[in-house]
Amino acid sequence: MAVQAPHRTEVKLIAAIVEKHPKVRFAASRTSAHADLYDRMEQALCERVANAVEVVRSDISPALLVHTGPNLVGVAVQGL
Repeated sequence: MAVQAPHRTEVKLIAAIVEKHPKVRFAASRTSAHADLYDRMEQALCERVANAVEVVRSDISPALLVHTGPNLVGVAVQGL
């Protein structure tokens, strides 16, 4: 089964939120299961949100994935 690129909605929501801030920082966490989708989402965020000053990446612990499944991606936005 092919995995769809689910990031379009997330990118739109984040872009709407960050309009209120002159600068923002993103933090994104992912699993290794779909690293390519994560990379495309991060690229789309950086293209759409011009006021991003930093993107922090991290991996998600297997201890959390036991409860969520292997496709979890987390994104946080901090207005600066």
